[in-house]
Amino acid sequence: MSTPQPIPPHTTWLQRFKRLAQLTASLHPEDPRFPIVMRLLEKCDGYYRTDNHASFIETGKRIRSLMDTPPIG
Repeated sequence: MSTPQPIPPHTTWLQRFKRLAQLTASLHPEDPRFPIVMRLLEKCDGYYRTDNHASFIETGKRIRSLMDTPPIG
């Protein structure tokens, strides 16, 4: 039996960004959540660039929470 190979780091990041894209696919500029989500996505990009997995994941959870909440207005 072969030992499972670890997932390459770039694959992990790709999966995370894909999930964020799926979460925010319905977001449009008129949505009141738009500016907040865009700022959080910018933070995620920074966390990616500094290889900060924990902060990326926490920020992704905030984005998911926002997207799970219906927009007001």
